[in-house]
Amino acid sequence: MSNNQFKFSDEEIIQLAELNPGYGFRRFIKSLYPNTHKFSQYKYEFTLLFNDFKEFCGIDLIEILDDPKYSTIVSGDEYLRITGEKQLPVGYGRSPGGRISKPNTVKTRGAQVKIPLPPQDFNWGNIPNEQSRRRI
Repeated sequence: MSNNQFKFSDEEIIQLAELNPGYGFRRFIKSLYPNTHKFSQYKYEFTLLFNDFKEFCGIDLIEILDDPKYSTIVSGDEYLRITGEKQLPVGYGRSPGGRISKPNTVKTRGAQVKIPLPPQDFNWGNIPNEQSRRRI
């Protein structure tokens, strides 16, 4: 892994991945390193680590992190309220440039759309997060 003074050990990363099924691979990385400018590097390194783990143990941690069975189906409005996002995820909103009739513009953005909502709380177990590590 990279030489980041706040880095997590391979064992901690594997343990955290096992503690957070369905959380999402990208969101998982962003939870561990929320202020990083090296997202692509971490994605590459985590992919290598998880591939080695799969080869050694037969457990696909990327598949576990991206497993949709841990998601709850919610309306678009609920998704926006729960996540605090300003837009619906790609593929669930209106098509760009599509005409919307005047009466429909009064309606909310996602009243009829059903979206899978992954788990929202990251489970740290007994592992300190990045902000805690800065104080160590």
